Amino acid sequence: MILLVKHIYSLKFILVICNIIFSLFLYSQNLVMNPGFDEVKKIPNKPYQIHYANNSSSPNIGTPDLFSSLAKKKDVRTSMNSLGSQPPYEGNNYAGIFTSVGEGKYHGEFIQGTLTSSLKKDKYYVVQFFYSLADKSSQSEVSLGACFSDKRVYLIDK
Repeated sequence: MILLVKHIYSLKFILVICNIIFSLFLYSQNLVMNPGFDEVKKIPNKPYQIHYANNSSSPNIGTPDLFSSLAKKKDVRTSMNSLGSQPPYEGNNYAGIFTSVGEGKYHGEFIQGTLTSSLKKDKYYVVQFFYSLADKSSQSEVSLGACFSDKRVYLIDK
């Protein structure tokens, strides 16, 4: 029994040491400036104000929204707005986009932002989105994506 206990403790010690060593090689950081849309120039007071969030804009004529738990106007509050009630993943704010409107008609809204540093060639990166379908939405998208560019993107809608 004593030998088994010593073996378990030595195994745990080895696992702890391995975790410490591996954690030295793993480095993670969020390269997206203002990823939660919480750094703002102003609290939104109507829809279509994604530009109030620092480092956020729309590359086309789409009109993404900025929702805030601090907003006084119901249209842009995170709780009980015209599309339902969605709490932010963290912080006070989140962005909202429409990905299609009407049957057969495409109207994409996009949000672009800035990274804190350039991506490096031959490095691996993880891209992660937290999203939630609005309570009163009748449609959903199959996928969301990301585009990385060294220049701002400007889309021409037809």
